[in-house]
Amino acid sequence: MKNKNDLFKIACAVLLLLVGVAGKSWAQETKKSYWNLRTQLTPLRLPPPPPGYKPEYLDLNGDGKPDAIKSVTHNDIPILWLDDDGNMKEGDLEGDMVNDCLLIDRNKDGIYGGQGDLIIDWVDTDGDGKADMQIVVEYPKERTGEVWPNGHYMIMLDLDHDNVFNYINWNNFTLQCWDRSGLSDFYEDYSGRTAFMKIHTSTYDMKDLRLNWENPFLFYDQDGDHLTEMAIRMVDSPKIHDPNAPSNSYVNRQLEGRVDWVSLAVDLDNDNTTGNEFDFDFTIGFQGEGFDYMDQVHPVKNLRGLPEADRFFMDPRYRQLTELIYPDHDSAQELIFQRGKWNRINFVYDEDDDCSRWERVEFYDPKDPFKVGWNKGGIDNNKQSDAAGDRGEWDMDNSGNAQLYISRFDGRLHLYGAETGVWRIDQNAEYFQGWDRMWMDFRDPKRFATVLYSDRDNNGFFDRIEYDLDGDMQMETVIDFKELGIDDTCEVIDISKFTYNDYVALGKRMSEGIWKKANQAVQVARQYGIEPLWYAKWMQASTTREKYNRGYWLQFYLYKDLENLFIRQGDEAKLRLLNQAYYSGDWSVLAKKNAEGFYFFSEEDVAAIRASAKTRWGKKIITDLEQKIKERRKHPMEVPKEESGHFHDYFCPVHNLLFTFRWDKPLAHYCSACDKEWIGNNRYDWAWIHEVHTRNKEYLYQCMYLYLATEKQVYADYIRTMLLDYASKYDGWFEHNSAREATDKHSGKAFAQSLDESSWATKVAMTYTVIKPTLSAADIKAIENGYLKPAAKLLLHRPAGANWQMWHNSGLVALGVALENDSIIDVAINKNIYGYHFLMKKHKNSDGWINEGSPHYHYYPLEALLFTANAVKCRGIKLFDRDLHDMFVEPVKGTYPDLSFPAHSDGWYGANLLSQSALYEIADARYNDPLLKRVLELTYAQKKRLEPEALLNNQTINASDEKMIQQSYSFDASGFCLLRSDARTVVLKFGGEGIGHGHPDKLSITIHDGKNELVSDFGTSGYGVPDYLKWYKRSLSHNTVTVDAKDQKRSVGKLLKFTPRPDGGYAEAETVTAYPGVDMKRSLDLKGTQLQDVYTCTSDSSHLYEYVILFNEKPVLEGQPVATTLTGSEVHERIHNTYSYPYQPGFTCRTPSATVRLNVSEGEVMEVVLGEASGIPANPTVKDGPGAGDVAVKPCYPLIIRTKGKTMKVEADWNLIH
Repeated sequence: MKNKNDLFKIACAVLLLLVGVAGKSWAQETKKSYWNLRTQLTPLRLPPPPPGYKPEYLDLNGDGKPDAIKSVTHNDIPILWLDDDGNMKEGDLEGDMVNDCLLIDRNKDGIYGGQGDLIIDWVDTDGDGKADMQIVVEYPKERTGEVWPNGHYMIMLDLDHDNVFNYINWNNFTLQCWDRSGLSDFYEDYSGRTAFMKIHTSTYDMKDLRLNWENPFLFYDQDGDHLTEMAIRMVDSPKIHDPNAPSNSYVNRQLEGRVDWVSLAVDLDNDNTTGNEFDFDFTIGFQGEGFDYMDQVHPVKNLRGLPEADRFFMDPRYRQLTELIYPDHDSAQELIFQRGKWNRINFVYDEDDDCSRWERVEFYDPKDPFKVGWNKGGIDNNKQSDAAGDRGEWDMDNSGNAQLYISRFDGRLHLYGAETGVWRIDQNAEYFQGWDRMWMDFRDPKRFATVLYSDRDNNGFFDRIEYDLDGDMQMETVIDFKELGIDDTCEVIDISKFTYNDYVALGKRMSEGIWKKANQAVQVARQYGIEPLWYAKWMQASTTREKYNRGYWLQFYLYKDLENLFIRQGDEAKLRLLNQAYYSGDWSVLAKKNAEGFYFFSEEDVAAIRASAKTRWGKKIITDLEQKIKERRKHPMEVPKEESGHFHDYFCPVHNLLFTFRWDKPLAHYCSACDKEWIGNNRYDWAWIHEVHTRNKEYLYQCMYLYLATEKQVYADYIRTMLLDYASKYDGWFEHNSAREATDKHSGKAFAQSLDESSWATKVAMTYTVIKPTLSAADIKAIENGYLKPAAKLLLHRPAGANWQMWHNSGLVALGVALENDSIIDVAINKNIYGYHFLMKKHKNSDGWINEGSPHYHYYPLEALLFTANAVKCRGIKLFDRDLHDMFVEPVKGTYPDLSFPAHSDGWYGANLLSQSALYEIADARYNDPLLKRVLELTYAQKKRLEPEALLNNQTINASDEKMIQQSYSFDASGFCLLRSDARTVVLKFGGEGIGHGHPDKLSITIHDGKNELVSDFGTSGYGVPDYLKWYKRSLSHNTVTVDAKDQKRSVGKLLKFTPRPDGGYAEAETVTAYPGVDMKRSLDLKGTQLQDVYTCTSDSSHLYEYVILFNEKPVLEGQPVATTLTGSEVHERIHNTYSYPYQPGFTCRTPSATVRLNVSEGEVMEVVLGEASGIPANPTVKDGPGAGDVAVKPCYPLIIRTKGKTMKVEADWNLIH
């Protein structure tokens, strides 16, 4: 044991000795130098003076406090810290990085701000204790007389307040703006919202230090992720003023305050992220006379330090500046596009997606397409450009005015007005550019494929494409659009006022378009026996970039495979069709058509449906359809023997509520609100049959989609059986109206109206055509003679207008396709006064709405127009045009954040985009518009995606729970505007007659607080209930003013002023025809949660004015109420539980969601009345979303201020609490 203890003591002694030696060695090392010198780690800070060094403190202004620190850093390099914010004290080893200045005497000549030295100056411009600006001045070792490039003068603005500025390599004290972590995570502050100004010269060679060469370089962070999505570089190029002096002399290298070169780079797909911090996709460049920017003055505070410190600077002028002159983030685009005068536009697209530069995708030059390398005279002559992989285009005379277009031939973005273009293909980014091909020592390609573009007819669009795919510098394929008969013109895209979101939408539109065409190419290739699965890798894509790139290559490879097939077959005609299909972007040119060319679903459509049915989301739709068919077949399948009645008769007359449909109760109709059955009313019984027919239509339609998706014969059999049953009865039914009277006026056979007859035919004819190949000749004859032909005959003899005729045309087109009869189709499309084209011209407003005055009567006929356009595709009639597109897109601007619409006129309350998801699925399938897809994304956050039409769309839709927050907007042609502040919306109805469905509602308002409507336009109830004509279609049931207890006359108001603002806006409108002799005006001013509503009426004679607010929440008024009764008209009698309140100027009315202060400043107030009346009615047409539900009518609470006199003025100040 003793020996062991001795050994332990010896070991401890040795250990202590070793620790002591190591510790001493470490301590000695720290005395010599800072820890991060001579390491392999990145130097990120100024090394402090060595231990024991005593700095010298200078009092420059004699106030007894230190103003400067003389010290040293590593290698005994002298440094000087200047205190520009008065907080330096003895004992400090360094100044601060808030408002101090650091001078580094790199050459140790005793002059801190002289030749060979470096200056870093931090400036706190707003006094918040954080630096907002950093100025770096770097002087060359000696003054050579050469102005450029000799030194640096760089100003960095920290606009996103992250305290990141320039990057200095503190090992050698040089400005190194290119150092980075990974591929493109630069230490220099290029990421986020930031800016810098820079010139590669010394300050003493500059006349005006307020200006700069790169003046400025702007970086935009539009999505708040602290990364850069856009960059704009503006250059003020020095001009030769003395041709006798050297070009690089002082006189010839001065800045002039004129930007003459600009680049604008955009990350079009917003795919930059950690590890891929910079990923610009294209750059557009401007060259020419440019614009003067001397009015872009930015005051600078706190730059001036102690005047006594000027002696340390060879050129102290920059510290004496009080302003800088440069365009900023907000003014840049307007200056470029509006003030700039340009004579050349350059464009480059990073096709191989390998550029990680911080400033742009570097431009190609319009030089030799086959020469390669820096300064070799080729398109990559610029050393910063990609050796291969980019596509350059040049508009050498700016004939296109810096606009773009998406071409049909490749679906890509091109420069409008470009005379030529070159794409040097680097398909796999083998010649990877990264952030700089020269500095990263990458090799140049020896052989490459090339595509040349040219505009031979000088109309601004490329019309000639040449290919050298084998890299022998010979163009083996030349495509001439004129020879092929292809129209090269495209929609021109004006980007002058684009926001970043506009660019992202453009990129998405472009990639989705390419991807859609690629899928069309897949279907066509399969028709001709080409197997697309060779390219299975490219057939999978989810991101915008993948759809863009893989979609292009998939389509091109299939095009070349088809070309090879037709060459081997010697089929010149097919080769020509192939080229027409590919270069026009319309694969239907080559697609094989179904038998006889009469069909509703092309082979491509059927393939899409079947592909969708195999997806996870598609399987849910199939399961839902199967369950619905199963449920329907639990009930009698026989078609009723009698004709049906009118849908609007199937409502409880007390609660305005649709009866609960029961299959086994054709003569007893249950109201859930009454909790009783209504018996003995023929109209109810006939309306029950209407419901049966409607449910049978949906049953047939669902069976059709199941048959298309699964190919199971059972569903075709279900359709066949029911169609034969209808065919056996239809011709025997007599033509009748809703009163079951025999007539040929708007009447039907299965239904009481030809309107319903045509709606039924639209879908039922589709089901027949789909299963027709499975039918026997006898079945075909029975169905066509028993139903299709009689139905067509009826609709051909039912001339109507507006939505009625739109549905008639839809039914006729469907019947024409089913009967393979072009003459029927021609009547529906082209007949004067009644045809599709005439109705579109007459009834589509310029703002996108159908002119029937409500969201319901927009989407109801829009469904007919959509089905019409879809049906005639098989006949080569193209109706999916801009007009139809706008009818889907523009009304979206009229929604609340929850996607519901304010009700107007004879429109069901609660109309919303959710209920139109089937239509938007079809529209998205045909137009492939990102906004349409966005509507679906928002829709499916609130409902399940179970519409069978989604199978046709064949696109994955990712639900988004974001709210549709939009700006204030006015639909001038349709006669209403919306003031918006965040989620709050105020609607002013001033026009729109609504044809036969209009209401006497001019100058009425609706208020939505972001969650619910506080004050509503109730739209309509069922037309058959008493309240419809006695209440809902009267002026008193709208939030406006009535005169002399009468309804407004049919009239159209006028919008006098509309001024949108980010926090709301101002709107003012008037009508002088609603009540002859009375001038009515209303103004609304929404600011945040505050709304000021001023309503005035002026007349030469005295009138009774009734100012009405219809609250959805029961309000509380000031004062003691007295029971009263409203009389004077039929509509007044619909208001009950009425109480009169004493009027006090500025009285307040309160609800749980708002308060409103009311003041009558003109007119004699007779009384203030609060009552109860029918409010939001049941809406049987809306099954999803806000306002949905077949529920009993809700009460509203009319507040009526009655005044008398020649004038009336009511001011209402609202506070929207929610």
